[in-house]
Amino acid sequence: MDPGIMETPRGDTVDVSFSIVESEPSRVQFVDILGNDKTKDKVIRREMTLVPGDIFRRSDLERSNRNVFYLNYFENVEPNVRPAAGGNVDVTMTVKEKPTGTVNMAVGYGETDKWVGSIGLSIPNLRGNGQQADFQWEFGQVTTSFYLSFTEPWLFDTPTSGSVTLFNTRREYDVTEESRGFSLRAGRRLRWPDDYSRVYASYSLRTEDYTFPLDYTDADKLAYISNPSDPHLISSAVGIGYVRDSRNLPLFPTDGTYFSYDLQMAGGPVGGDVSYRKHTIELDYFLPLFEIKGWGPALALKTTFGQINTAQPLAVPLSERFRPGGVSFDGQIRGYYDYAVGPKSEYGSSTGGYTMLLTSAELSFPVVQQQIYGVLFADAGNAWRGLAEMNPYRLKRSYGFGARFILPLAGVIGLDFAKGVDPDPYSGGGGWETHFQFGPTIMR
Repeated sequence: MDPGIMETPRGDTVDVSFSIVESEPSRVQFVDILGNDKTKDKVIRREMTLVPGDIFRRSDLERSNRNVFYLNYFENVEPNVRPAAGGNVDVTMTVKEKPTGTVNMAVGYGETDKWVGSIGLSIPNLRGNGQQADFQWEFGQVTTSFYLSFTEPWLFDTPTSGSVTLFNTRREYDVTEESRGFSLRAGRRLRWPDDYSRVYASYSLRTEDYTFPLDYTDADKLAYISNPSDPHLISSAVGIGYVRDSRNLPLFPTDGTYFSYDLQMAGGPVGGDVSYRKHTIELDYFLPLFEIKGWGPALALKTTFGQINTAQPLAVPLSERFRPGGVSFDGQIRGYYDYAVGPKSEYGSSTGGYTMLLTSAELSFPVVQQQIYGVLFADAGNAWRGLAEMNPYRLKRSYGFGARFILPLAGVIGLDFAKGVDPDPYSGGGGWETHFQFGPTIMR
C-alpha cells in the first residue's frame, strides 16, 4: 500500500489517495494442539472450523475457539496465530484441561417426595474420546429411579451422534406409578441454515403400571387410565427434533440463544397401547447487561410451550403428561411442590396436563468467575387439560434467589429459595420453598 498526498488548488485542504496492490490471502499451514494430556487430538480438531489449507479468517478462529471451549473439558482455551513461510500462518490451540468426571451424593427433604437420597456418576469425556456416560440412582420414601445412558457424539468420525438410555422409575403417591424402558437417539449437525443447528430422531419403548388404593372406584381410575380393568400400558414412540444453540458458554452463558422443537409420536405404525402427538417448544435468550473489568451480570429469558394431541386423552401415560412445578423435569416453577402444578384428581393428586406454558426471567452475576454465581429469578407457568382451557393470565407465579456452585468431582450444584405467590393446598406456594439441583442442565 502506497499512500500519497495531493494539494488542492485552494491549498487549505489535501486529498489523500491509497494505492493498494492485493496479494494472495494467507492460508493456514499447520494447526497444533497443546496441553491436552487426556483429550485426544481428534476430539479437539473435529470441533475446529479452521483446518490446514483453508484461507485464514479471524471469524473462523473465534468460532473454533468457541467450539472447543464449549466442549466443557477445559478451563481455558487460548488460540495463537504466528506467521509462516510464503505469507501463510500457523495456528496453535493451547488448552488447559479440567477434571470432567463428577460424582454426586445427596440427601434432601421435600413436601412432595419426603426424604430423598441420590447417587450419581457422570463422565463427559470417557477415556479422552469425547464420549459421555451417565448413571443416576435416586431413592426415597416416595420416588425410586434408575437411569443409565451412553452417548457417542461422533459416530464413525462423522458429525452424527448416537445415544442409548435405560430407565426405571417408581413413584408412590396416592397412586403408585412405575415406568421402565429404553430410548435410542441419533443426531446430525447441520451446515444450513447455520452450523449452530442440528436435527435428531429417536425411538422409545416403555411400560407403565399403576396400582390404585382399594377405595378408588373405576371413575377415580379414569383420571389416569382409559381402561380401569387393565392398569398396564405399553408406549412405543418415535421422535424428531431440531435444536439451534448459539450460547457463548457451556455453563453460565451470557450471550446467544437456545431454541428447540421436539415431536414425539406414539402408536400407529410403531404399535403400543397409546396414540398421541407430543409437541414441546423451548426458546431461551441470554443477554449481557454490562461489563466492568470482565465482571458483569447477564439476563436469561426463557419460555417453554407444550401440547399433547390425542383422540384418547386418558390413554396417554402419566409420565408423558405435563407436570411442572418446583424443579421437576417437565418444567421449573420454583416456590411450589415438585410435579404438583396443573390438573388434579378429586383426591388432590396430580393427573398431568395436555397443554403447558412456562416462563422465567433470571438474573445471574459472578461471585467467583466460572465457579460461584448468584441468581435472582421470577418464574410463572401452569398446565391445563387442553388448549381450550389454557389461560396465560392464570399462571402460578413465584420469585426468589439462589446460588450456583461448580465443585471439583461434584459438578454443578444449585440452591434456590423461592416463594410462590398463588398458593393452593395441593401445589404449594405461600411460603418459602428450598430447592436443590444437580447437573449442568440447571445452567441452561
